[in-house]
Amino acid sequence: KVIPTLAEYSGTYLELYKNAKERTLATRKSQIAVLTRYLGDYPLDKITSLIVEKFRIEYKEKDKIKDGTVNDYISTLCHLFNTAIKAEVGIDKNPCDNIKRLKVTHSRDRVLTTDEINLLLNTLQYKDRLMMLTALLMGMRLNEVLSLKWQDIDFGRGVIAFTQSKTGKLVIVPMSSYLVNELVS
Repeated sequence: KVIPTLAEYSGTYLELYKNAKERTLATRKSQIAVLTRYLGDYPLDKITSLIVEKFRIEYKEKDKIKDGTVNDYISTLCHLFNTAIKAEVGIDKNPCDNIKRLKVTHSRDRVLTTDEINLLLNTLQYKDRLMMLTALLMGMRLNEVLSLKWQDIDFGRGVIAFTQSKTGKLVIVPMSSYLVNELVS
């Protein structure tokens, strides 16, 4: 059985994402393009953990890429190999299994300044302003605010109940009197 190269198999792999969200598909395509640039000529059965480590070092140093991004590329490569194994293309081992993730240090959280908040709230009007105000005061993500319905807001108890988009948990958060007044008026 002829084992495809990474470049040859990448088209088959990307077919899995043809119905994915546009952003997900674009991310996978760009990751596969980089992986193909470095590893595309290798048949899948000839890519070893050592070759993957070499890619990781070269990509990080040559292209000045951060550790978290390198980890994302290795995750995609790992998924590609798992997909190839399940598709029985002639490989039975994933070379990424022995690759440890690089330690990622988070630099800092981005916090809006008072001037930036004022600019935002003074620029926005009507529903847009209420959504931004709710997001800022409640610590909600955009899609959490957009999915709110009036029945999620309990004015009697002064709380908002919403499902966190990352965890899927129902969260009940108290509202400030300022937000209550803004939503009521």
